[in-house]
Amino acid sequence: LSGLQNNTSKIWTFTLEDKSVNQYNFNGDITTFISYNECSYFATYDNSQQEEISTIYKFVNHTGETTRMGHLPGYCGLFVGSDDGVYVTARDKNRIVYYSKENEPKTIYEF
Repeated sequence: LSGLQNNTSKIWTFTLEDKSVNQYNFNGDITTFISYNECSYFATYDNSQQEEISTIYKFVNHTGETTRMGHLPGYCGLFVGSDDGVYVTARDKNRIVYYSKENEPKTIYEF
């Protein structure tokens, strides 16, 4: 849930085993969010500078640990196939890029 007026977001996680809900606060507007099993990925969008930028983050669902994975120009979309990384559609560059914690972003396909 993003608060566009105050540039903050809230992430809630629900644990099936003990039926608990946790809330994590994030400083920035989350524009897209996707989960797999242990991890989620999300992007923020910033157009306050001369260049429009989306920043990609990895979020560990049970701890709330958040890691910045990289950024790219313009808006993006996310899709995920595992907890190891996320595929990002870079709309301004017409390409699909794979982001993982271990490697530099890798262009998978250009169209």
